[in-house]
Amino acid sequence: MNSAITIRHSTRADANALRRLAELDGRRALDGEAMVAYVDGELRAAIDIADGRAIADPFHLTDDVVRLLRLRAAQERSDCQAPYFRRLARLRISSQQELAT
Repeated sequence: MNSAITIRHSTRADANALRRLAELDGRRALDGEAMVAYVDGELRAAIDIADGRAIADPFHLTDDVVRLLRLRAAQERSDCQAPYFRRLARLRISSQQELAT
């Protein structure tokens, strides 16, 4: 059986579902920006983007879904940091060229 998995950033519309998921999981609700995973239209797991804390539906197998969320969050962090590191590398090269002259 194939399941459709949707991974995205949470919105205000997810607030009640996130609160219910945290209660179901017996954990406190996520405080900040979260990434959510819906499986066949149902919220199954979410992670706090800042600290990586996860909440998940204990009545479904969610280990793989949580891993996907963590992977996607790591990809986004890499994507965000890549321009910074490219700029930093250019600054180092230009500084080294100035020192050489």
